[in-house]
Amino acid sequence: MITGTYGTAWLELGEDGVVLRGRGPFRFFIRWRAPYRDISEARAVRAAGKSGLLLSGPDGNVAFWTPRWVEVLDLLELRAVPVSRTPSKVRRQDFTPVRE
Repeated sequence: MITGTYGTAWLELGEDGVVLRGRGPFRFFIRWRAPYRDISEARAVRAAGKSGLLLSGPDGNVAFWTPRWVEVLDLLELRAVPVSRTPSKVRRQDFTPVRE
């Protein structure tokens, strides 16, 4: 379990997948879950003086801001999740829902 996103969320790497849960008053609003096999990419990102990772799952993308992003990518890679370690700038379109 890793605390990030400025104390508003926990990232849990379980046996079968990833769960992002809100903390404190955010616990009702932040909830994202994906099995490892359904995460298409975990990518290092940066924005406005912070760094973290962007997870691409079946229900869309989610950013998790943490200075421990390298460690998280290492753990995800051990679980066969494709990772991109070169930090890229996160953009608004990274969170736009895909329309089919």
